[in-house]
Amino acid sequence: MRCCVPIVLRQIAAANFYATNFDEAKQQFEAIARDKRSPYHVIAPYMAARSVLRKGSFAEKEDEGRPFLNDARDASQFDS
Repeated sequence: MRCCVPIVLRQIAAANFYATNFDEAKQQFEAIARDKRSPYHVIAPYMAARSVLRKGSFAEKEDEGRPFLNDARDASQFDS
C-alpha cells in the first residue's frame, strides 16, 4: 500500500494550496521534499516555494508581501 501514500500526501498538500491554506500546504510539501522515496520529492520544494509566493500575493501592500520572497527562496533550497 506504500505506492499510494505519496499520491495521497501530494493530493492533500495540493488541496490545501488551492483552499488557500498556504502555511499548511508549505509544511506538507516540505515533508514530501524530505521523503526521498516519494516520486514527488523533486517537485515538492517548488510547490513549497509556490505556496509562500501565493500567500504573499494576497498581501494588501507591497511591503507586506516582500518578506515572502525570501521565504520562498528558502523553501526551494532542498537537496534533491
